[in-house]
Amino acid sequence: MLNEFFNIIQPGHQDSNPKFTGLFLGSVIYLVISITSFEFATIQPLPLLVLIPLVIMATELFRKNEKPLVASSLTLLCIVYISIPLAILSLLFLLPQDSSSGFPWIVLGLFAIIWINDTFSYLTGMLIGKNKLFERISPKKTWEGAVGGFVFSVAGGFALYRFSGEYSIGLWLIMAALIAVSSVFGDLTESMIKRSLKIKDSGNILPGHGGLLDRLDSLLFAAPVVYVFLTLLNQT
Repeated sequence: MLNEFFNIIQPGHQDSNPKFTGLFLGSVIYLVISITSFEFATIQPLPLLVLIPLVIMATELFRKNEKPLVASSLTLLCIVYISIPLAILSLLFLLPQDSSSGFPWIVLGLFAIIWINDTFSYLTGMLIGKNKLFERISPKKTWEGAVGGFVFSVAGGFALYRFSGEYSIGLWLIMAALIAVSSVFGDLTESMIKRSLKIKDSGNILPGHGGLLDRLDSLLFAAPVVYVFLTLLNQT
């Protein structure tokens, strides 16, 4: 996903594309957060996160780059937009469960509700969609589709509550609603990036479906929202 990100911005920022720096630092951040989440190492990721912006800026001193601020901003963006949200998936595994089964229902629920929202947003929009949601960014998305995806996502949350037997029905319904809304923003954000760069897909790793960024754009917004919600809930 990091590689796709830098490949699609290359035409617009050819003189300032910090691909190597972004791939390296983005991968390091992802690995550090994931490894420490599962307690494979005792490294504290917070100090590293604090140093990352300084390292990015210092790196530009050694590059003959006419646009150091653009390069630094793009590198930082890839970390905030891709690396940290994906690493948060490992943090979701550590959240308290209602039972001792150890099965990661939250992670399964996250992916399931994103899939439900995407599928039924498309179907509802195709059948009854008339009013454009963000026409300048994504001409095919409609308010009817967004509402349909939201309703079926909440229904999916109820089904997961009945099937899993873990957590309360209120938690599942609120989480499903948050995932549905954040998924739309994740999808629209990637569409905004692609439209600004005048491209259709982020890659071609999945024939007929684009790249990994195209498939996981909703997750990049939904995972952090779910993590913050559940973390705040566990502290109350």
